[in-house]
Amino acid sequence: MEKAIFKENESEEMDQYVASIELSNKCREFYHKRMESAESMKQRLSPKSKTGKKSSLDLAFEKLGKEMSSLMDQDLSLMKQLLMLNESIEELKWKRRCSYESVNDSFM
Repeated sequence: MEKAIFKENESEEMDQYVASIELSNKCREFYHKRMESAESMKQRLSPKSKTGKKSSLDLAFEKLGKEMSSLMDQDLSLMKQLLMLNESIEELKWKRRCSYESVNDSFM
């Protein structure tokens, strides 16, 4: 009976582990799509060379475009850090689980 419960718990833990990997992969995929989208947007926001004197509106749009590009870079940087943090947490959880199992196996 105990072995059946142990197997069931082990199966549930493995399902959770697989689910966390799938979520991590989806987040990583979203991050790459977001990077591509940000690059495309930054190219559209980059100042176009315009001959002659620029109006104050042109200068304001250039400044806004630079600020938006900077915010996109910060957004991507934060997302990358969060992905790396999540991967580290998941790795620690897996290591803890494995070490816990090896301790339990030595007592049985």
